[in-house]
Amino acid sequence: MDSDAKILISSASNEDRASRVDIDASLQRVAALHLEERCERAIQWALKIEPSIKYLVVSGGVASNQYVRSRLDMVVKKNGLQLVCPSSQPLY
Repeated sequence: MDSDAKILISSASNEDRASRVDIDASLQRVAALHLEERCERAIQWALKIEPSIKYLVVSGGVASNQYVRSRLDMVVKKNGLQLVCPSSQPLY
């Protein structure tokens, strides 16, 4: 394990913080792209079987991520559907 990986973000240099943010953003983008592709294929498959489908429902951690939500919203709109997610606001 690299010794730099043990440095807490609060004591990391600005350059190290920027690198970590870039890595996090890259991982989020790749995960979102993967979900987009899988949902696109699933939607197309489902519409062949049942053309009256109107919604894609997403929940859990995926639905809490605003970037992922926005990307999936584009996928569903492209296919004439609506995205349904639970509120991202806390219940209390």
